[in-house]
Amino acid sequence: MKQGYEEIKRIKQVRWLVFGIVLAQFASELIMDALASFMAKPFNPYLEIAIVEIFTFIIPFSIYGKNFKNSKNTVEELNMSPMKLSHIFLIIPLAISGQFIMQLLDVPGWLILNSLGRNAVTTVLPKSFGNIFLAVIAIGIIPAFLEEIWMRGIVFGVFSRVSTFVAVMFTTIIFAILHVNPAEILGIIFLGFMACLLVIRTGSLYSAILFHLVINISSIFATYGMENLENANTIIVLMALSVIVFALLLFLFLKTTKPMIIKKYKREKKMLASSLLSLPVLLSFALIIIKIWLKSTL
Repeated sequence: MKQGYEEIKRIKQVRWLVFGIVLAQFASELIMDALASFMAKPFNPYLEIAIVEIFTFIIPFSIYGKNFKNSKNTVEELNMSPMKLSHIFLIIPLAISGQFIMQLLDVPGWLILNSLGRNAVTTVLPKSFGNIFLAVIAIGIIPAFLEEIWMRGIVFGVFSRVSTFVAVMFTTIIFAILHVNPAEILGIIFLGFMACLLVIRTGSLYSAILFHLVINISSIFATYGMENLENANTIIVLMALSVIVFALLLFLFLKTTKPMIIKKYKREKKMLASSLLSLPVLLSFALIIIKIWLKSTL
């Protein structure tokens, strides 16, 4: 009974952690915008992304980190057991081909927004070597580590001790919504679901971090490649090959791995609904709406 109470208590804590991170991100972006207004030149966009990302997580992580009493507890709670070398060799090409799957899934969102007269493309490609280096750090490395420690480490880890289904659904939905861009929501759902699947099949958070890292970095260079491909048939063939390669690699990965213990809960749908409609999550959604409104009016 005490264990069940502790698990529910931790679930409530991670809901507030979600709000804390959304609030920290909102405040960080406001502070950076305020600082930029006093500067003669704007911040480097990639440096700004890196600063916001770090400050978004550092305070909430510091507060929540008190739950981890020792290093052994941290490893167990966050599923931070080492990856097998065979998993690494499978996950890297899985992520590279998965990047093209994400771009394919984003096509409907881009078309819908473009038909409404809104520009769905938000990526600014780095031109110089220095900006490419900063982009790899700001877009690739930092988010992969911090977001996965948060989502597939802390949040997924806590929910999975009660229900694996709720852990997957809650983290995937929250992860997609908090990325804000509606044009890319299907791709983000794919990324979030795959990250959960990797943790479940390998028992290691590092698999999700590696997948996210390769996805993010390959997205920078894939965008360059897509810009230089003017032939639509070439793009279609490339996407088709990516789907085939991804499917074969995923099949091989599932055949060579075994899932960690799957936890079930009698009222899983009710738990998922109550978590998505809890006060901290609703406050998070409200902040996101305010942020979108502010960006559209400024």
